Formats: sequence, C-alpha cells, structure tokens
Amino acid sequence: MPSHPAARKAIRFILLTTAGLGLIVYVLSRAALGEVAELLRNPNGGWIVVGVLAGLSALCANGLRLRSVLKSEVSARRAVAAAALTQLFVNLLPFRAGEAGFPLITKRYLATEWETSVGGWVLLRWWDLVAVTSLLLASVVVCAWRAPTLLPVLLLSLVALGGVLTISAGFIVWVVPGGKGWGGSRLTWLPRVVTSRLQPLLEQVSQRRSDLVSWRLGVLAGCYWCGTVLQAYCFLLAFYPLDPVRYLVLFTVMIVVSMVPVHGFAGLGTVEFIHMQTLQALGIPGLVAVSTAVGCHALALLTTVLFGLAGWLALHAFAGAAAGSPPTTPGVLGHERGRLDHREGG
Repeated sequence: MPSHPAARKAIRFILLTTAGLGLIVYVLSRAALGEVAELLRNPNGGWIVVGVLAGLSALCANGLRLRSVLKSEVSARRAVAAAALTQLFVNLLPFRAGEAGFPLITKRYLATEWETSVGGWVLLRWWDLVAVTSLLLASVVVCAWRAPTLLPVLLLSLVALGGVLTISAGFIVWVVPGGKGWGGSRLTWLPRVVTSRLQPLLEQVSQRRSDLVSWRLGVLAGCYWCGTVLQAYCFLLAFYPLDPVRYLVLFTVMIVVSMVPVHGFAGLGTVEFIHMQTLQALGIPGLVAVSTAVGCHALALLTTVLFGLAGWLALHAFAGAAAGSPPTTPGVLGHERGRLDHREGG
C-alpha cells in the first residue's frame, strides 16, 4: 500500500467501486435481465409521487432542525436548501465522506462559525442515533415474530448502536460540564494536541447541552425520520406490495448498513446486494427481490440528486438576491456611529 495519503484514498476508492460493480453484476445475475426490466418498466406512479412528497417533507424537517441546531437566523427555505445539498454529498460520496461537507456547506451558505457547524453536526447525529436505535428495538421485536433468520444481525446491531449511544451519553455527562467552562481537566491523560482540538467542540456541546434532550429537536428528528421511512416505503410499494411489518425490518437493516463507511460511490452495488438479501430473508422471491432492490435504489438516488441540485440552485439564487438588496444592519450601525461622532464633536 503506498504511503502517500492521496494514493491510499485513490486505491480504496477504486477497490470499493470495483467491488460495487461486481455486486451489481452478481445481483443482476440472480434473475433474467429481461424479466427484471419488465418488472421495472411499469412501476406504480401514484406511490412514486407520494414518496417524493414524503421525501420533501422529510427534507423540510431536516432543514428546520439544521436551522435549530446552528442557532441560525437564516430563512427556513435557505436552511432546507442547505440540508438538501448536504444530503446529496452524504449519499453520493464513498466512505460517508460527505459528512465532512456539513461544516463546509453551513459555513459557506449559512455563515456559521466552524465550531458551531461541527457542534451542530454532533447534535444532528446524536438525534439520528437515538432514532435508529429506537427503530432497531422495534425491529428486534418484529424479527422474533416474522423473520427470525435476521434476528442475530439486528441484535448485534442493537448492541453496537446501544453501546455507542451509552458511551456518548457517558462522555457528555463526565467530560462536558453543565455550566460554564470546559471539562478538559478530565482529559489530561490524552495528548495535548488532541485536547486542544477537542476544546472548541466540547465548549460548543457545553453551551448547548440542553439541546441533547430538547423536545423541539426530538420532534423535528421524529418528523424527519417518519418522512424518510414513508418515502422509502412508497418507493418499495411502487414495485412490490410488502406489508409494513416486514418493511420495518428491511428499512432498519438498510439504515444500519448505510451507517458503516464501506460503500463506494453512491452505494452502488452494496445497497442493491443488502436490499436483495434482506428481501429474500423476508420470504420475497428472487426475481422480485432483485427488481425491487434495483428500482428502489434508482428512485432514491434520482430524488436525492434532484433535491440536491435544486438546493444548490436555490442557495445561489438566494445569495444573488441578498447581494442585490440594500444592507440593512450595516446601515443602522453606520447611522448610530455617525450620531456618536456628532455628539463627541459637539
């Protein structure tokens, strides 16, 4: 393996992309291509429309919670546009590298400080972790009843996510103080370079500790995940009428897998493979499982790309409108400064 970081990243990207293409070939080889194309040719358009609307509602909820965690005064539509662009990066880039785009996008388009952006990202992922763990709990109960073959996988995932959630909560309680100041004195066993980089983030979490149990963020996270679950279910119903009980298991498995940074570009190959295998474990025939996996991922990617491009265009349109409008705040400050100068001169 080359020692240069860029070379290592390029090799990992090539390997993952090659593995993804290989998985796509494997998935499509499980059924006749003509039969798969026939099933994909006539989806239920009504369910697709409902799915797009559900995805739009989830995006609006995500934009509102983004605006809330950043304590930003920007308009709701600008926050929603930034959320759409962020989601595009997260879903397309390999290794979940798009997560790094969150502070970059919010800093550029929402004018937030770097530490505030990173702190907001931590809060969003905290609530996402709570939501996914709750879904896992429900899925474990359902699995014991309808799909016992998937129960070990879900139990292992539940233990892992529950452990991460517990460790995160313990870290916040132990390290982050409830009042002013920073809990860095409890991290003296770490190298100084580490604690110096953790300090701004811990200060952000310390100042907004109440957001970790905020009912507003909890409600917005619930709305976001309900819209996301409904969108994916509607896209699935466009190809196959899977009952809601088994769908809950399928969605939970797909979300847990998506959290692991092993996907190539846009999750091509790995998403279809896991989707197909889970559907077959739930008792769905191979041909239907293959066509449904391919169709659902295609619709999800198309929706994400369209929403992301619309968000990017909206952010630049809003920026142009803002640039053309008269500066209100600087004018007020300048007026007050002139009054002060006049008094001093008098």
